[in-house]
Amino acid sequence: MVKAFLSALIFLSIACTAAYSHPQIFSNLPMDEALEKAQKENKYLLLDFTASWCGPCKQMDESTWTNPEVENWIKKNAVALQIDVDEQKELAQKFNIAAMPTVILFQSQNLEKEFDRSKGFKEPEKLLSWLDGIANNITSIDLARREVKKFDSKISDESMSARYDLGIKLLESNKYDEATKHFLYVWKNGAQTAMVGVRGSYMIDQIRLLCKKSKSSKLIFEKLRDESQSDRDDWIMLNEALDQNKKSLEWFDKAKNDLQEKNNLEDAHIPLESLLLAEDRWADIAYLYPEPMQSLKNSLEDLKSFRKFAAESNDNSQSLKDLQSTYNPFIDTASILYAAFLASGDDNVAKSIANEAFKQENSLALKRALLSKAEKANQFRWWHLIWRLESATFKTTPADLINFALAAFIATIFTWLLLIRRMYFPILAFLLICIFNFFTPSNSGYVENLFRSFAMPILSLFVGVKLVLDSSKLTLIFSEYQQGNLEGALSKAVSASSKEPKNIDLLVYISIICVSLNKYDLAFKNSEKIISLKPKLAVGYLMKSHVLICLNRLNEALDLLKIGSGYLLFFDTIYASSIRQYESLILALQGKADESRLKLKKAGIGSFLNPQYYLLTAAFIHLLNDDMSEATNSINKMLKMRLPPLISAYAHSMNARILLKQQLLEQALEEANIALKHKRLAGVLAVLGLIKTRMNKAHEGLILIEESLEMDPHSVETYYFRQETFLVLGEDKKAEADNTKIEELGGCRFYLN
Repeated sequence: MVKAFLSALIFLSIACTAAYSHPQIFSNLPMDEALEKAQKENKYLLLDFTASWCGPCKQMDESTWTNPEVENWIKKNAVALQIDVDEQKELAQKFNIAAMPTVILFQSQNLEKEFDRSKGFKEPEKLLSWLDGIANNITSIDLARREVKKFDSKISDESMSARYDLGIKLLESNKYDEATKHFLYVWKNGAQTAMVGVRGSYMIDQIRLLCKKSKSSKLIFEKLRDESQSDRDDWIMLNEALDQNKKSLEWFDKAKNDLQEKNNLEDAHIPLESLLLAEDRWADIAYLYPEPMQSLKNSLEDLKSFRKFAAESNDNSQSLKDLQSTYNPFIDTASILYAAFLASGDDNVAKSIANEAFKQENSLALKRALLSKAEKANQFRWWHLIWRLESATFKTTPADLINFALAAFIATIFTWLLLIRRMYFPILAFLLICIFNFFTPSNSGYVENLFRSFAMPILSLFVGVKLVLDSSKLTLIFSEYQQGNLEGALSKAVSASSKEPKNIDLLVYISIICVSLNKYDLAFKNSEKIISLKPKLAVGYLMKSHVLICLNRLNEALDLLKIGSGYLLFFDTIYASSIRQYESLILALQGKADESRLKLKKAGIGSFLNPQYYLLTAAFIHLLNDDMSEATNSINKMLKMRLPPLISAYAHSMNARILLKQQLLEQALEEANIALKHKRLAGVLAVLGLIKTRMNKAHEGLILIEESLEMDPHSVETYYFRQETFLVLGEDKKAEADNTKIEELGGCRFYLN
């Protein structure tokens, strides 16, 4: 019976040895011998998954595993092995290790299936309690049930927390009916306790997952939702948990002009505000604040109360320090109110909000927050230019002076190129755009800001300055793309192109947006149209190769890049850099790391013109080449920049991949969720799904990965993610089918092992 299990483990690890000196209680036996010893002596097999860089693991080595009582228990009852996840990656993957330390126990009677596992640091007493429970056939779920029984029907912070934890464990164990019972209890009673915050955030995600997995659970929560109409706060949150936000929006659209619903709007303003922000309905947010100045005053009181609590607290933890540096309800409220009332057309109220906010806290952070929210709401006013100037940092260094000289040189070249290519438009407009960008808030010096103003964000790389300045329509398209409104940007670009079918800039722009929307056929047709109209223009071949890389047709893309490089003009620095970046990316995908690094180094020569795009591409190439420190440096530099929502989604998604590669799952999850808040992209959903899978939440991961594949069925990377998830779930046939699909798509080196 054990042979199949033995064979799998032996293939994964010929000998399981620790990467660093481990406590004496752990055996040095190879895995196969340890398994046989456990079965022969009728003992448990204990596997402790650890890492040399894991602080809690080292803490357990020093205190828990050397505790005499723990040592005695293991000597008497188990054969223990300590496994370094970095040295035994495939073994860690087989057991779906998502965090360290993780301890897994197998019973000698059933070594093919784990009996229970424990995650995170455990003090000796807690570990012994868990081990003693296992000796009596008591699992973590059994312990969680006991914890709930302690409180009987008492409603308290502790009892609600215990029930919520039990619900999560039951959900992860596919015990949906019982999980429903406990989630329902917490929902009905948790609002009276400290669980009120969890109830309105994390618990909604758990209920959403439960309802997707169990039809009966969904019916129960739908009934609860229907019974909660008198409490609109709960009703709206349950709609969110049921993925039925449309109902909440329909009610809001009727209620916002109904005086009888005024109190309900105010009571439910927190979930409604989140919902309206997600829908970019900034003007409607103003309905939630009939007395905006009082709301601003309340947020100031909240901030003062928190600062008083922090000052009087004896808590010197880093988490509290981090919270003190980031938590500012006053600035958050002021910026949202300001943008909302601008969007509603009430500039006088918006100005009053800003003036009152400045009286209380006249800081750069406040100015930048007001500007940021106003831009997200697409609300621009002339006084914002003054605020930009006031919030810029004025300082110079020798490097800034060099950058200034380069910027002047680049400006001269741009002007010359624009004129000889007959791109006639006022040079004054070009200078105004540069000045506008110069006023953009930044942590850099003002000369560097001026220098960066010539390096337009990612789309200007291909479209050029003409796209931004040619007409107000093109400027609006550019703005919508950066804000993440891809469908709107595509609609406007296609409409403009129908009037100017030979406008190369518009065709390039359509191709880029289509790739972001995973509409590869349309992107491919546009790139071919560019080549047919301008066969000696490098950008057409660059666009076509971009599509082919997304379709995993790497050799064809490489051939096109070689053709395109032959049509580069002397001053085509941006296109030359982009071609080299793409060549480097293809070589990295093909596993040719040394050649890839060389190409990327050459691409860096022109990277100063498009730093965001270069850093994002460089981070991915470094990740593919296993140059982790360079990947981390590149993405960190990018994240320090002022990024629009769409580019920010790409950046945080890439950072999530880098952290996932380093097995920093909690940090990777945080980055992926940030990316998802900015834009629900296929690539973001895919990496979030893989993170969930590796955090022992494979069912949640599969849902996200399936959604990603619906958006982009050509992604080889995502099929790899789903194949791994199917293997974790034990669905080998489906995993094999994905392997066939990967081969059909041309295959590719999987880089997130």
